[in-house]
Amino acid sequence: FDGSDGGRLRSYDRTAYEGAVRVRQARREDIAFVDAPLPVDTAAFDTIDLDDLVAFFARPAKVFATRCLGVRLDDGNDEIDEDRWEPDALEKARLSKIIVERTLDGWPEAAIFECVRSSGALSLREAGAYEFADHLRDRVRPIVDIVSRERGENRLPPLDVSLELGAHHLVGTLHGLSTTAQIATVGGKRSARHDLALWIRHLTLLSVDRPGFPTRSLVVGADDGKASVASFGPILDARTHLDDLVRLFVLGHTSPLPFFPNTSIAYAEGRMDSASTEGDALRAAWRAWRSTAFTTGDDADSYVRLVFRGFDPTAANDALPSAPRDHGFRSLAIRVFAPLLGNRREGST
Repeated sequence: FDGSDGGRLRSYDRTAYEGAVRVRQARREDIAFVDAPLPVDTAAFDTIDLDDLVAFFARPAKVFATRCLGVRLDDGNDEIDEDRWEPDALEKARLSKIIVERTLDGWPEAAIFECVRSSGALSLREAGAYEFADHLRDRVRPIVDIVSRERGENRLPPLDVSLELGAHHLVGTLHGLSTTAQIATVGGKRSARHDLALWIRHLTLLSVDRPGFPTRSLVVGADDGKASVASFGPILDARTHLDDLVRLFVLGHTSPLPFFPNTSIAYAEGRMDSASTEGDALRAAWRAWRSTAFTTGDDADSYVRLVFRGFDPTAANDALPSAPRDHGFRSLAIRVFAPLLGNRREGST
């Protein structure tokens, strides 16, 4: 190479050559996973299960792929939270939840230890005892202390739900009830999914409006030995909010909805912060969306990668061709999370 050809570099390596050819070619536009709404059997949504409603808003892309198209991926991410980048985070969360439930049921520590060790969740050697002690200290005791104080001795039986919401009938069962609150626990850090799941169940509880049952709900998690609590109180238009979520649930079975809990709440929090700009909100959403070497964003979800291939939630065009134009990422984030954020209180008091 002597520069006589105008500076164009050449390579005789076949792989490098093919790569260079690809780079010089015009980039094709990503083909939409679904370019038109799917036909829907409206009778299939006459009755909707509360657990299905909660599961949909946790992972809309997975629900659309598995239930509408029959596409299943072996992704191992049925329970995704902020710790999912850590290889054994999900196992730790499951273990913590078991220990929390047994502790709240009054089991002695020795019995709980033998229970979880015999299940294979702990090492049979001395290390298992240390791991158990770590769970008690860092994840379990902060949760148990708050739940015990909030619940007291006034537990209530599970509440069966049967609600008419427009053309739909919502059914299910609410658990974790006392005369003071509906309480949910997380075996680790709280995330947007946990708060949203409680919000849906809280709206349901208020819509049932059963005498003697609480009008307050809270979710309790823990991180590094400190409890993390979100709570909701009385809401006058609970049924209206619940009905809107049911509408989105039905729509999300005809077309993928660009709603991603962590990314969407990051955008909504930014828009509801008077000190933030639209640009600030979009940058926060991008940080929650995009995975790095140290964090895992919503773009790492295998179903999101499948259904929303090439999608950028912060782009000007944030809707899919198969969905109504007013159901883009921004509008959905505000529609779902603005009522939640407006009623959420951090802390248990």
